[in-house]
Amino acid sequence: MLSKTVSKVSVKLTQPKFYIITFNLKVSDGVVNVIDENFPVEYRTGEDVASKVAEVVEKMQLRIDTYKTEVALLANAALDNAVNTISGGLTL
Repeated sequence: MLSKTVSKVSVKLTQPKFYIITFNLKVSDGVVNVIDENFPVEYRTGEDVASKVAEVVEKMQLRIDTYKTEVALLANAALDNAVNTISGGLTL
């Protein structure tokens, strides 16, 4: 079962009233962190905060979904068969 932790990393002023805000996503499978990635978002003073939050959520969810797809493909029996076929085709 996966668990997640989201945290603040930094806020950097890059130009007057223009910031890069960075959040971190850690996802663990219970034993090891399988995702540990930063997600920066550009913010200009006065912009709608909710839209920026939604942008970060969308990016993080895409990363989680990608990880889950990768795990499913790695566990696929067809991939195991491919490994066996490749190994069987090699001569030492």
